[in-house]
Amino acid sequence: MSAASETVAGTVRIRRAVPQDVPRLLALMRALATYEDCAAALNADEASLSRDGFGAVPRYAALLAEVDADVAGYVTYTTGYSIWAARTTLLVDDVFVADGYRGLGIGRELMAAVGRICVEDGHAFARWTVEVDNAAAIAFYERLGARVSAKGLCTWIPSPPSAR
Repeated sequence: MSAASETVAGTVRIRRAVPQDVPRLLALMRALATYEDCAAALNADEASLSRDGFGAVPRYAALLAEVDADVAGYVTYTTGYSIWAARTTLLVDDVFVADGYRGLGIGRELMAAVGRICVEDGHAFARWTVEVDNAAAIAFYERLGARVSAKGLCTWIPSPPSAR
């Protein structure tokens, strides 16, 4: 998968990440964590990204957006299963465009690539979360044709039985 388009900033190319991209992917993830004011929550490192994305059984996939020689953004995703649809689903984890590259259509290009993968791989749908107070992101996703629901997101870290 590799797609290219032109912007005023140069040629945008969307491609699948390869193992050599792990340091650049981690740098973008750190930029996103800083942007979202949650850098302390980022536990990933080069070793975990390499193992989990490019090992014998990959647990995630990543696409990178490049403008000329610079990495401008990324999207990561996993697959899940919808028992209601009786099919696999594409679960977008992160979408991020680096400061200085926003407003050039790179986010749209990344999501278009995700859409193509979703269709080509036969997934029922793509799903992701968005912060309820991120009006710009919500508007962006709605322009793509996504339906943003008010369904709540639950995160649970259960205690081991011995800790109860």
